[in-house]
Amino acid sequence: MSELDVWKQLAAEVSQGNLKLKVHRDALDQAVKHLQGYIDHLDTLSFALETVATVSGFGGFQIGVQLAQKFTDKGSGNESIKQRLKELQDEAKAIQDTLHKAAVAYAESDRQFADVLKNGTSA
Repeated sequence: MSELDVWKQLAAEVSQGNLKLKVHRDALDQAVKHLQGYIDHLDTLSFALETVATVSGFGGFQIGVQLAQKFTDKGSGNESIKQRLKELQDEAKAIQDTLHKAAVAYAESDRQFADVLKNGTSA
């Protein structure tokens, strides 16, 4: 199971009410904002990687063509740095989503507890 799958599973557990975190809301909000900064930074790096998406200039000999293709694959192929950045971004978004859902669930649980204390009944 990948990191992304783990965070998606945790988000599903939070959505179903099976997982609640007791945290300081400010710290949770700060973590979500920090993750957004990280995601935005990865976006910036993705634009910079366009310069290595296609590599040329190794000459017309077969070895030069092969070398250019290998560097192009590392820049924009299936196993490229661009793909790795996308995976990191997807994982960060999944973590952010999970933390956001946990914050909402915590706030709802806290509200229900306050209602019980105020009204003397369960929600």
